[in-house]
Amino acid sequence: MPNLLNFQINNTLEAKPCCSHKQLLPLSVAIQPPFHSGCISTSIGASLNTSLLRKTWWLQLQKHLTKILITVLFTFSITTIKAQTIDTVFTTQNSGISYNIVNAVNIDLTNRLFIGTEYGLTIYENNTWQILREAESELPENSIRSLHTDAHNKIWLGGFSTNPSVMQNDSIMQFPIPEELSKQIKDILVVQHNEEELLYLATASGLGIYNFSNKNWQIINLNSAYIESPNFTSLAYSTEVGLCAGTLNGGLVIVRNNGQVETYFGEGIIPDNTILDVAIDKNNLVWLASPAGGIITFKDGNFESITPFNSNIHSEFISCLWVVNSKNIWFGTNAKGIGHLEDGNFSHFDTYNSKLLNNKINNIHLQKDSILWVATDNGLAKLCIYNKMLTTASFSVVSNLVFPNPASNKINILQKHYDEALMYDNNGKVVFQSNSPIQQIEVSNFNPGIYYIAVKFNNKISVNKLSIF
Repeated sequence: MPNLLNFQINNTLEAKPCCSHKQLLPLSVAIQPPFHSGCISTSIGASLNTSLLRKTWWLQLQKHLTKILITVLFTFSITTIKAQTIDTVFTTQNSGISYNIVNAVNIDLTNRLFIGTEYGLTIYENNTWQILREAESELPENSIRSLHTDAHNKIWLGGFSTNPSVMQNDSIMQFPIPEELSKQIKDILVVQHNEEELLYLATASGLGIYNFSNKNWQIINLNSAYIESPNFTSLAYSTEVGLCAGTLNGGLVIVRNNGQVETYFGEGIIPDNTILDVAIDKNNLVWLASPAGGIITFKDGNFESITPFNSNIHSEFISCLWVVNSKNIWFGTNAKGIGHLEDGNFSHFDTYNSKLLNNKINNIHLQKDSILWVATDNGLAKLCIYNKMLTTASFSVVSNLVFPNPASNKINILQKHYDEALMYDNNGKVVFQSNSPIQQIEVSNFNPGIYYIAVKFNNKISVNKLSIF
């Protein structure tokens, strides 16, 4: 067979004809990427003389080219894609979600997904959608702005115009609050401290603290404490730091465990007086999301900011964040999608480079270190987060890494020499891992469904979709 094609491989595979004839014989192969419903197509063209076209000859050529393509797919990283991918965006058109404007997301202790929207509460469990609305249920109002799961698996719901409510065993009851507190509940937090359980409410008119033991309320507002703004936005707690509360144009308020209230406000002290979200990592470093100061960190009285002026972060308007640890932070922006800071490196997802339908991010929630749920103004996005192994190497999607496929008992890995193999379920959870090049994996103990096999070799990863029945 003559040498018909010269291959040039970069991030994509490009086929160049070896002669000057203009007629091209197309060969397209569809490649299914992990956690995507679409496909990546790579087209190969060969210029040949039209007088050589015969059906049988072409079938032989097609088989030959297919073998060449499979070999290249297996050997090289044809299409370099990110190790995290937007799997699905749930909207009213493709799911049972109650409304497309999603304000808040939370996971209870039994792994149920709660979705607070502008028109009802949605509960997602075992591929089943349940919608609760004011007219047909005990839900006090349809606008759900905040969600929290406490240690007793009670779901706390904050709205816009009614008392907060608590859901337990599918029953919803309102939780009365003092008149001094606004019904606009921005955030809810229940914590355990010194054998006491405390409820914190961030409202538009003050910070409410309720002690379940003595049933007493403490209210922090302009009349009771030295603060600059009573409009609280967000809450985070650690036993070492105490309660950290963000405000609108009032800086950062910290309520220490001894009751002392500290306010950090003003130019030269804090980079931005408006704090939209708060988190505390295991090293007691406080992380703040701000609209004009980017990501702000605070510890021992010192503030530092991460902005587009001093880093590669893609936006200074940060609307929400989720801190895995001090080197792994996810964050949402007001108009530029999702961002990720890991080991000093930034990446981002928006409507241009992912399946996101809207770049305004309202809330994010990490589930079991494998799925990041992203609340937007146009649906709920599901971001599958892979193991660290996949974040450090480019990988290609192949179709001949394992056999048989589908499988029910055992699968065989064709790659004989590799550094590491992992198997993921459809939620991105690692269900199998091997650091030695075994050639066979027992799969009869796995539940039927879709899985993904990832094999690492020379810092490149081949990923194969696998069906188990």
